[in-house]
Amino acid sequence: GDEQYLVPKEQPVLKLPCGEAFKLLKRKEQKYAHHMSRASWEGSRVCLDQCAPECPKIFDMFQILFSNGTVNKVKFEGEADHLTHFYNYVVAFYGNLGNYLSFGDRKFAPRITVEEFQAVLEAHAKLLSGGLKARALELWEEVKGPMYDVSAAVKELGKPGSGQTGYYLGPVTEEDVAAVQKFMQKEGMEAWNSRLRKNEDGSLDILFAAHIPRNKPPRKEDKGEFEGRKISVVYGDYGELLGPVVHHLQEALKFVANDTQAEMLKAYIEHFQTGELEAHKESQRKWVKDMGPAVETNIGFIENYRDGFGERAEFEGLVSAVNREQSKKFDELVGRAETLLPKLPWPKEFEKPSFTRPDFTALDVITFANSGVPVGINIPNYDEVRKEVGFKNVHLHNVLASRFVSKDDIPFIRAEDQEMMKTKRTASFEVQVGLHELLGHGSGQLLYEEEAKKVTNPLTGKPCESWYNQGQTWSSVFQGLASSWEECRAEAVGIYLGVERDVLEIFGFKTKEEQDDIIYCNWLQMAHAGVVGLEFYSPEHKRWGQAHMHARFALLNVMIRAGEGFCELETKGDSVEVKMDRSKIETVGKKAVGDFLMKLNVLKATADVKAGEELFGDMTKVDDGWLKTRDIVLANKKPRPVYVQAHTELNASGGVDCLEFKADAKGMIASMQYHFGLPKRAPRGGAAPAQDGAKKKARFGSLKGCKPDAQGMNLVVAVVSAEDPTDAITELKVGDSFGVVTMKCKKEEAAAWREPGTLLLLRNAHVRMFKGHIRLIVDQWGKVQKVTAEEAEEFVKGGPGEPKTANDLSATEYELKG
Repeated sequence: GDEQYLVPKEQPVLKLPCGEAFKLLKRKEQKYAHHMSRASWEGSRVCLDQCAPECPKIFDMFQILFSNGTVNKVKFEGEADHLTHFYNYVVAFYGNLGNYLSFGDRKFAPRITVEEFQAVLEAHAKLLSGGLKARALELWEEVKGPMYDVSAAVKELGKPGSGQTGYYLGPVTEEDVAAVQKFMQKEGMEAWNSRLRKNEDGSLDILFAAHIPRNKPPRKEDKGEFEGRKISVVYGDYGELLGPVVHHLQEALKFVANDTQAEMLKAYIEHFQTGELEAHKESQRKWVKDMGPAVETNIGFIENYRDGFGERAEFEGLVSAVNREQSKKFDELVGRAETLLPKLPWPKEFEKPSFTRPDFTALDVITFANSGVPVGINIPNYDEVRKEVGFKNVHLHNVLASRFVSKDDIPFIRAEDQEMMKTKRTASFEVQVGLHELLGHGSGQLLYEEEAKKVTNPLTGKPCESWYNQGQTWSSVFQGLASSWEECRAEAVGIYLGVERDVLEIFGFKTKEEQDDIIYCNWLQMAHAGVVGLEFYSPEHKRWGQAHMHARFALLNVMIRAGEGFCELETKGDSVEVKMDRSKIETVGKKAVGDFLMKLNVLKATADVKAGEELFGDMTKVDDGWLKTRDIVLANKKPRPVYVQAHTELNASGGVDCLEFKADAKGMIASMQYHFGLPKRAPRGGAAPAQDGAKKKARFGSLKGCKPDAQGMNLVVAVVSAEDPTDAITELKVGDSFGVVTMKCKKEEAAAWREPGTLLLLRNAHVRMFKGHIRLIVDQWGKVQKVTAEEAEEFVKGGPGEPKTANDLSATEYELKG
């Protein structure tokens, strides 16, 4: 197939180191970080559904396939490169949380044939117990077609009808989306945490993510219809997946550092339980006010890059330890912000009346549960929250520090610039990220009718003729163009203010020679990114698949069109190179970018989407000449690395362990086993393999540990007897060679397990006291699975043994002291 739709021949894997940063946290902070991390990973399963319908099944297949340490045991007798290509696909899938690139939104298929892939898969599957093996192979039959399908309709993410989307279900049209947008604007609703479904009868359901399902009744005057369409509002999307998110947020609430964090978490919990967006907005108000925490977190439906209409957002969860030393420079940059903002090229009427000093910290990421890992973030994205309380910036220090580690020559860079780029691009990119997040995303304002009519448009010299209406947001007006536009504005601010010498001094560059190199490296890196960005343009659909690269290509064109020999592309054999005259950056370059930046900010502020589409369309038009350059880019492209992330887990002493993994396929697979375990809808057996100093697989003990305060027990037991299931909750007597105990369970469960001799695998069981007597409980945060003797043997050698009925642990009455 087409090379660009195949997984890379070599898939780079980088380790996101955080162990040392985690050790510096206090015990309470570690527990807070652990539960926020668990909430993030559990919620990130939503990303699979938001990507493509086959993704949850592929994910479940891999989780089952590698559940019994098979990656360390497999003996594959076929071609060695088949095994390599198989693992490359697995790693790319895990690293992107789906089979579409998080950076580029393009589908990737395995590099080997269906038959070759199946042979490697079967070599792993034969190491599993019967039930797990059967389920893995059953899932393979369901997903192999979609995995290899790179036809036009699904080869890229996009709008319904022209690309794959997980945000629009059924035959949704652009007219449907427009009608629903109008309906939501009228109702005062926003689409961030929603999907849109079209039913067979043509009716439309707006599905809001919520743990608790409910319907929102229509207003009486609407009678369930809006402009001839029946539109329903339904809460409960991803309900099952959000249950564990709510649970771990409730657990994290026990370890907050202050009242503001507690209020933030309560708002998060309400949001994920009910689906109400206002609760998430409230969480973000509290988040912005939680200044300088030791553990920085954020969770929710945050970025709308992957929605073709730019309204619906992907789930993400961030957990990190603040790097105090690295944060000093960003804090100083914040202190200079009010002197830097007036240097931007637009009049003061197009800037907020006052600058709210935000938190800006450097973080060592512990968890970034999402399809991709950025280097910097400026959130919240809610316009009114930013206006009310401001925003926060974060620089993901360990992400950037691990990104530019390769010593290979950089494509499209001249020989004389190679050494400088290799040695200085991390430092220059840090400056760019700081300015991009703080003064790029943190500058400008939206004008509404009353204020807009008082302001002169500097592009026309006349009063503003367009503005935002109440209920409209930046994203709802500019839709699919909004993300690229805003990234372009922020990137332009970064290089525009990056020539300011006092900014460079903050980052430690004191001499003019050092500063000149950082300025040149930053501008050259931006132009280079514009060339590389051509990879993410689809000639077939005539659209861009990645907002940042779309933005950088616009800025490349601004630099080239500046003329005067400032920036050019030179053909070198079968490649191209970026040639930039560094002596003209602060004159020709800065003026051209400043003029463009003025247009970007004014058109955004005045909601002039028509002029905006014309401007951006002109600056990012890919003609035949650029298509030839794109072919060169594709021939020389380097695969983007994915990150293997640490895992936190509670230990026997009540503390938290931070487990790190090797930067290779086995490390990635092991990490995902720890993060997610076996899918809930699959028969369970096996556990995560040990990897890179990580703990052995979860221990299964005996009923010897079943005491009044016992919790987190993993057991294999045999059913001894059952009460008649007359109540909704009934009891089973279960046991092992140590003794027997009474286990509470639901009526339907008791009916399924009541046969004496039935073997049960209990995960995360705990004791609850009932009138002074022990009762064994496995609630929604644990799991009970009926297993065969062979499967039980995998967990406890010899299985549970003959239950010792003479030692009935539930017969003893305990005197409980309050």
